[in-house]
Amino acid sequence: MNIGQRLYHFIVPSSFELMPKDRRLLEQMYPKIDWSLVNCYCQMPWFMHHTFAIGTALPSTYDRKKVHIYIRDIETMSVNQRLAILVHEAYHVQQYYELSSMGKANRGFDWGYNRKFMRYYIGWYLEGLYKAFWKDKKRWSEATNIAYRQHPMEIPAYQQEHIFKQYINHYRGHSVPNFFKQVPELICLQTPLPKAPSLFFHVLGIIFTVLITFSKPLIELIHWPFIILLGGRSKPKN
Repeated sequence: MNIGQRLYHFIVPSSFELMPKDRRLLEQMYPKIDWSLVNCYCQMPWFMHHTFAIGTALPSTYDRKKVHIYIRDIETMSVNQRLAILVHEAYHVQQYYELSSMGKANRGFDWGYNRKFMRYYIGWYLEGLYKAFWKDKKRWSEATNIAYRQHPMEIPAYQQEHIFKQYINHYRGHSVPNFFKQVPELICLQTPLPKAPSLFFHVLGIIFTVLITFSKPLIELIHWPFIILLGGRSKPKN
C-alpha cells in the first residue's frame, strides 16, 4: 500500500455491513430509528485515532440526516465485545433521534456536526472536565476519564450495555424475538435525556461544534489533492 492509499484510508474509514441478526437486534431494540440513515465503520475517524475511545457515534460531516457508528479495530475484537459496543453506540443514535439531530426532524441550520446532540454532548463533557480538574483537583488523565464516565449522556448508554452483556449468551443462542421476550426492558422507545448544560458550557459547546463543523471538511478537502496525486484511490498491487 503506497503513501497515497494510506492517506486515503486514514481520512476515509472502511465501512462494514451489520450481520443480519445484529441488524434485527438493533432495529427491534431501537424501533424508532430509521436504520437506513446509520452507517457503520471499522476504524475511528481520523481525528480520534489516538484517543482512548474504541467506539463513537458521530454525525455525517456532509449531511444533515445521517449518523455514523465507528468501531476501532473491529476485526481484532471478540464477537461479544463488538455486540456490546454496537448496542452502546446505537443508544447514542437513539439520543440523536430524541434530540431531533437526525432524519427529517433535523432542520434549520443543523448540518454536519452542527447538531443539538453535539452541542449537548460537548457542553456536558467540558462542564464535567472543569469540575473534575479545576474544582476537585484531579490529574488531567483522571479528570478526562471522570468527565466521560459521569457524562449524563453516557451513564444510561452504559446501563443499556451492561444489561445486554448479562444476556448476551442468550442472544447468541436464540432468535431475536425470543431474546426480547427474555429482556423486554432493552427495547428503548425513549431515552432519559439530560437538560441542557449550564449556560456557559452550553455556549462553549456551541462554539466547539461550529468550529468542528467548518474545520473538519476543510481539513479533509486540503488532503484530497495529495491523495489523488499520490494514487490514493487506486487499488493496491497484489
